Amino acid sequence: MKTLATLILITTAIFSAVAQDPMAIAIELVATQKGDQGIDMKATVTDDENSEPVKGLTIQFSGTAGEQTVALGEATTNELGIAELKGGNFDALRKVAHAFTFTATFAGNENYETNHASVDLAEVAIELKAETIDSVNTVIVNVTSWNEKGEAVPFSEGEVKVYVPRMFSLLPIGDITTDEDGYGELKFPNDLPSSVSGELTIVARIEEHETFGNAETSVVSNWGVKVDAQASKLPRALWSPDAPLWMVVTFVVLMVGVWYHYGLIVYELIKVHRLSKPTDPLDFSE
Repeated sequence: MKTLATLILITTAIFSAVAQDPMAIAIELVATQKGDQGIDMKATVTDDENSEPVKGLTIQFSGTAGEQTVALGEATTNELGIAELKGGNFDALRKVAHAFTFTATFAGNENYETNHASVDLAEVAIELKAETIDSVNTVIVNVTSWNEKGEAVPFSEGEVKVYVPRMFSLLPIGDITTDEDGYGELKFPNDLPSSVSGELTIVARIEEHETFGNAETSVVSNWGVKVDAQASKLPRALWSPDAPLWMVVTFVVLMVGVWYHYGLIVYELIKVHRLSKPTDPLDFSE
């Protein structure tokens, strides 16, 4: 009996230890340079077992240049497993070098193992202007990077994307390819609706570059078409409350098709039910 009790205790202890082992997690890190506005960092945390988002973990964000490391801040993951840091100040690192390592770290707890993720970025600066040249609204960018000696050099033959923020996303305006001096221009459309003030925010972004990662800057212009808050009717467009007619027609056709098939299925089920009823029993009394 003592041997059996001992085995039970050992087995229980083993299963308890296994059940209490912290779960491994994965961290994906994206960093966006914003010049004098600092750096935005976004860490997405999932569990290794099911790749499900992990909520409620505190993520520490830091940056390193040379031998110097600076704590940038911390954030807690939301229901999507995302922890975001906005405008982390890394001016101290920029004084040391122009190449950085940014890191998101989870220290670990009784439920989840410690882990971290890092991205290596070289500094890039986007100068953005909105000017009217010969009556044409023009977006101008001048992009600078730094070489290994710390000397400022143009970001030549690079792609810069231009957007205008809308209600739920960024509206693409066009792409600029910089010349040998890091300079580029883009004609801006003159028919974009804006607020009553006529102001539009213009965003210039470098996206997923192998050296610079993501970088962006923005400027406010008065190039928008003023939309009166009391206007009786806005045009049918993706940006207005009234969707384009082609989209409405497509939606109606799809919904009619879906409900037609639902009705057809119900009709066929009723037919099958009726056909499956037993016939009148045979009368052998005669």
